[in-house]
Amino acid sequence: MNLRIASPLLFITLLVLSSCTGDDLAAPNMPQVQFTQLKAGQYTLSPNSTTRVSAVVENKCNLVGFEWSCNDGRIEGSDDKVTFMAPQQSGDAQVSCTVTHPGRQPVTKTITIHIK
Repeated sequence: MNLRIASPLLFITLLVLSSCTGDDLAAPNMPQVQFTQLKAGQYTLSPNSTTRVSAVVENKCNLVGFEWSCNDGRIEGSDDKVTFMAPQQSGDAQVSCTVTHPGRQPVTKTITIHIK
């Protein structure tokens, strides 16, 4: 193929592909990713103890992202399952997870874990 023809074709192809959104790239019959629940192994903890926290996501694929946060204590991990370490003092800790997926609005869920 002539270089004069191939270069513009390559440029047009790259331009079209770069303008695609996540929705455009998804298979038409592929079920939507849904963040259905945020759950903990235990909802009442002693100070400095841990529990597993899970983001329940239906139709999860490798494009799904997880962003975890808490107002007190500490989170270890970054996928759909993390470990929450309770703080040293009693009180309530809020643990949140935001699930992201290209072409979709992020969804955030929060649970409360009681520290006694």
